[in-house]
Amino acid sequence: MKNLSVLFISILLVLLLTVPMQAQDEMKALFDGQFNYASRVVQLAEAMPADTYDWSPDEDVRSVGEVFTHIAQANYMMLGSFGINAPVDVESIGSLTDKGEIVEALRESNEFVLDSVANLTDQQLTDSYELFGRSLNGEGILVFMLNHTSEHVGQSIAYARMNDVTPPWNE
Repeated sequence: MKNLSVLFISILLVLLLTVPMQAQDEMKALFDGQFNYASRVVQLAEAMPADTYDWSPDEDVRSVGEVFTHIAQANYMMLGSFGINAPVDVESIGSLTDKGEIVEALRESNEFVLDSVANLTDQQLTDSYELFGRSLNGEGILVFMLNHTSEHVGQSIAYARMNDVTPPWNE
């Protein structure tokens, strides 16, 4: 009977330890899928003509190029909440004006996000961090990143359509 109890407790402990790990793996897989979907913004950045990169719908609103550089900078900055150092000078991305350089910065930041998130530990996903003066766990930061990127993808689609550019995935 004692051996059966030990076996039962051992199985229960394994299950209790496995469920959170599976949930965190599922979170990373969900993030990966959603972020890859939002990363279509790189295709849109490529499709936008270079002469539209300084276009803005109003003088106090980010231009096409500024939206793309903002996304790239935010990708690195939000990962910084985890203590992950950007491999580039994040501030300098904001001063880019050349379409090719902006597209490359956006692409590299997206790849860095995907690689970094894939390597996050279970502990990093549950630990608390500061982001914009709020305390969030790692999963909360990932959700925030998805929301942020998706918001600016929508903005970029509107900018493209206002400049007679059809998003490549709608052609």
